[in-house]
Amino acid sequence: LVGYAGSHGLISLTQFPDVKRVVLDTNGIEASYDSFRFDSTVAYTRTYGAGVPGALGHPPLLHPLSPPVVGTSVAIDCISSVPVQTVGLLIAGKKEASIPALGGTVLASIDVVEMVPIFPPEWSVPNTFVKPIPSSVPFLDQSIYTQMIVADPVGPAGFAFSQGLELHFGE
Repeated sequence: LVGYAGSHGLISLTQFPDVKRVVLDTNGIEASYDSFRFDSTVAYTRTYGAGVPGALGHPPLLHPLSPPVVGTSVAIDCISSVPVQTVGLLIAGKKEASIPALGGTVLASIDVVEMVPIFPPEWSVPNTFVKPIPSSVPFLDQSIYTQMIVADPVGPAGFAFSQGLELHFGE
């Protein structure tokens, strides 16, 4: 990654959300840390890991409907893997995980679990979960990792697993 900002310019890395460190080669020109502002508070989402398919041939799909911006609410939609009404466990944690369970892998640390109703896609009833994000500075540049586990008679051990979904809180 090479960029030129000129004097008092700005290099934006928003299209590279995984960049955590930038090394600046000043080519012998004196520069101070105070001259640069690194903004890592961009809100983004990212899927990770593998899901486990259910009766409809695909895993439950978690899809963010809004970015995780501090001081707003984040909306996440779940597309079911089951053709009938069922129940799901929405898991949220502070870390990614890899815990074998019930024929799949739990991909988020289990800090919060919420049991939720899950409706089949053909019912046209949204499986949308809206959660508020506090407008607090400690949430900036932090992530929460989520996953949905759905009761599904076709899935291994009777469950289907979504991929993990990282919500990175920003402005």
